[in-house]
Amino acid sequence: MEDYTSEKEQWEEIKRWLRENGPWIVAGVVIGVGGLYGYRFWNARQDTQAIEAHAHYGNALNALYRNKHDDALKEIAVLDAQYGRTPYADQARLALARWYVESGKLADAATPLTRVIDESRDAELRQVARLRLARVLAEQGKLDEGLKTLDGAGSSAFDPRIQEVRGDILLAKGDRAGALAAYRAASKSTVPAIVNEEMLKLKIADLADVAETAAVTMPAAKESNP
Repeated sequence: MEDYTSEKEQWEEIKRWLRENGPWIVAGVVIGVGGLYGYRFWNARQDTQAIEAHAHYGNALNALYRNKHDDALKEIAVLDAQYGRTPYADQARLALARWYVESGKLADAATPLTRVIDESRDAELRQVARLRLARVLAEQGKLDEGLKTLDGAGSSAFDPRIQEVRGDILLAKGDRAGALAAYRAASKSTVPAIVNEEMLKLKIADLADVAETAAVTMPAAKESNP
């Protein structure tokens, strides 16, 4: 008995296999082509949405620049309803919060910032909003709420910036030692430009000088008392 079938037998086997599996092969090709088309259509749709969302975001910024608060809110509402999966709605809320702060409406700024913290898909934007909200709360005299806001930040590349803001709030509370510790933690940053290094050095130097002076004078004060 031969080890291999003849060429005719091989060809018959191939034809039989094609009859049995041909429809599945064609279906696979159709699905593959359809998938490629679908992928390209999806990409085109994403590009179109990004362009449209950017336009509404620009309209919101322009409205805020012209102090047209209601017009800005309408554009942000459109971004929420139609382009919620893009970052432009979050960016618009951050811009709205800045406008509130610059207009002296600190209490109003908390609402858009809180929404970004709670709803944004972008981790970095959530951290930016958290930092700004902590600042806003501190400006309102809500120092403990500001610290609590920072406590929810978790660990990220924003840690040095969070520590610096924490130091500012602790200093406002009169906790100079806590502020110095936070500033020193911020100074260990390995992330370029995440903090203003020169300003941070000045903050540390100012508090460190006071701490060192206190450490030197306190023993002398104790010796003067019998």
